[in-house]
Amino acid sequence: MKRTLITTLLLALFMGVTVHTGRSAVEIADSNPADGASLAVLPSLVETWSADPLDPVHTQVIVVAPNGARIDSGMLDIDANDPTHFATTLSSGGLAGHYTVHLLSGEPNTASERSARVAFDLTADSGCDGQDDAGAGCVDSLPEVLPGEEIVLADGTVATAVVSSENAGPVDITVTLRDSQGNPLESAMVWVRATHLEMDHGEFPHAAALNEEGSFEARHIGMGMGGSWRLAVDVITADGETAMTFAVPLEMSGPG
Repeated sequence: MKRTLITTLLLALFMGVTVHTGRSAVEIADSNPADGASLAVLPSLVETWSADPLDPVHTQVIVVAPNGARIDSGMLDIDANDPTHFATTLSSGGLAGHYTVHLLSGEPNTASERSARVAFDLTADSGCDGQDDAGAGCVDSLPEVLPGEEIVLADGTVATAVVSSENAGPVDITVTLRDSQGNPLESAMVWVRATHLEMDHGEFPHAAALNEEGSFEARHIGMGMGGSWRLAVDVITADGETAMTFAVPLEMSGPG
């Protein structure tokens, strides 16, 4: 047990993650679909049950399709009779493959933000009709943009993602959103998800909080290994709409 704890602490330090051994991490006690399930049809609703009650203000269930797109509505339903039961609807079909469900809880940019995940597999494309507008989960790949460059999202929103450093370690991600007239969109919701493309460490989701400059900031993201990373940015500008996800490829220098 002691060796396992030391190994965990060293890995977390290397990845730029803060570890709080005195507080338990968020834990998914059950889910629907169940962890490891294999489905023929994508469900319209995804449910999770946490091991303990969570902060209802700063909790989100995020469903990610095989192409990296977030496909839930962003609207979380918390069971009035069971504060550990969370449900979210899916607003897009999806391609066959591996789906990840993240339970993210805690105030953004603080040590209280924690996450856990389960996964299920879809054996065939579901809800994808072959048209360009079939849904975020039905396209072959995410639109990409380099750090600091503008990208126009599906609803005309102009987005820019800036990374504080390209050196391996904790970094800050700043996302700026403007409408087609150039006005800042401060009422949107933004999340970032960092994935190392060469190492199987999983995906690290974080909520971005609005800062004084009118941009959305996610701080101290643990990207402590050099090499190729993909930053997925999820943007929801209206209630009940599927997130618009774009990818930012990053080459981080440092230990690999």
